[in-house]
Formats: sequence, structure tokens, C-alpha cells
Amino acid sequence: MNPKLLAFVVIVAVAAGAAIVIWMAGAEMRAAWRHPAVQGGRVRDEARVGGVEGADMPRLHGRGVVALIDDELVFVMASPPHHVLRIAVHKVTTVDLTSALRLRGRWLHNRRHWLRVRWQTGTGVATIGFVVPDPALWARVLRHASHRDTSG
Repeated sequence: MNPKLLAFVVIVAVAAGAAIVIWMAGAEMRAAWRHPAVQGGRVRDEARVGGVEGADMPRLHGRGVVALIDDELVFVMASPPHHVLRIAVHKVTTVDLTSALRLRGRWLHNRRHWLRVRWQTGTGVATIGFVVPDPALWARVLRHASHRDTSG
């Protein structure tokens, strides 16, 4: 086979494989956006979770959709089976921004700030770190929702 033709076939095959991977990742994200757990949210965004730390907390990390719905912060994983994490807003103890997030004994760094949320569980305090398009907005919204729900 002609080396130029072989190179062309390889390039086309690699490009087609990349296109399929990108399409599948987009399909997973679209499914997360359509998940019933995040419908009707006052604020919804695409997010990446660096991890969750706390007793009896799931090992959750990756892309998905985060939403503030009534009195809950909800995260739906993009990859199937679309795990859902619900955090009661009235149990949130701290919301802040950090450039370095420590979870499960390791440091996670990001070019943008992490939105770090800590909340009270039945067995202590849990922590989750999100990367969202506007972490300062999310921090304000969560602080306001938490204050409103705990004072009423």
C-alpha cells in the first residue's frame, strides 16, 4: 500500500475515533442536564467535582451538572449510571473558594478556583469541591440560600 494513502487512512481513523469520543461525552452531559434530579433548579451549571470527603461519602469525581433546587444542592454525574448527590442547604456549614483543595489526603490544584462546600452529616462534616464557570456566583447563592434556610 502506498505510504501516503496509509498515512491518510490512519489520520482519518484517528479523527473519526476522536469525533466519536467527543460525541459520546457530549451525549453523557446532555443526559445529565435532562436528569430529573436537576430539573427546576434556580441555578444550574456544568461542573467538575474533584472529589468528596467524609464518612460514608461516595467516591465521586468527574463532570456533571450541579443545581440549587429549593433547599438542596444537587450534583448529577455525567457518566452513567448518573449518580446523584444531594446536600441539604440548611446543613451547609462553609462555602468558600480555594485554589488548592485537599480531599482524601491529597491536594488538588486547578487554574480556576474550587468552590468548596462543607456540610454536616450524621457522622461528621463532609467536603466537596466543584469547578464551575462562576464560582463566586455559586458561593454567593449558596451562602444566601443557607442563611435563609437556617434563619427561617
